[in-house]
Amino acid sequence: MNKLYSQNNLNLNGYTLENSGVSEKDLVQAKTAYQNIYEKVEKIEFPYIRVYNDYLGKLNISGIEMPFHPDIIDHDFVSFLNKTNIIKIAKAYLGNNIKMTLSRFHVTGSKSHVGEWHRDSEIGNKNSLQISLFLYDEKSLEVIDGSHTREMDFQEEIIFNKNNYSPLPRSKHLQAKA
Repeated sequence: MNKLYSQNNLNLNGYTLENSGVSEKDLVQAKTAYQNIYEKVEKIEFPYIRVYNDYLGKLNISGIEMPFHPDIIDHDFVSFLNKTNIIKIAKAYLGNNIKMTLSRFHVTGSKSHVGEWHRDSEIGNKNSLQISLFLYDEKSLEVIDGSHTREMDFQEEIIFNKNNYSPLPRSKHLQAKA
């Protein structure tokens, strides 16, 4: 990880893309472990899920909450996480005193959920970090460079107040490899 470039990018844009540090073999193992978890959820063996727009004729699972819960944890997936750079990355940005306050599998499959515009932290807060680890190539996370340091501008506010799902000016979709 090139810490200086990444820290500058994070400060400037509000996000950065990092290399997870895992091999293709590890990624395949993680996908298999994830699929085992997903199948338990589909069979309703684990109730902690999010469902959006249940219009597909079956349960439209968009998120699996608490993936470290004893009823669903997959030790192969935990092994995979231990091979990633997630802890190193978190410590590089936040220091050694880190804690995880939320964990969730976002489930998109071949569909992409469009959520409300929101902030994941207060403006200018450098004490928290959202880290996403993609098991599949991703191109749907929508961001606005620099919006983490300011309130919405006039044009964004008008659009947001009409429909907080609408694309905002200067928004873009990030692309990341698995």
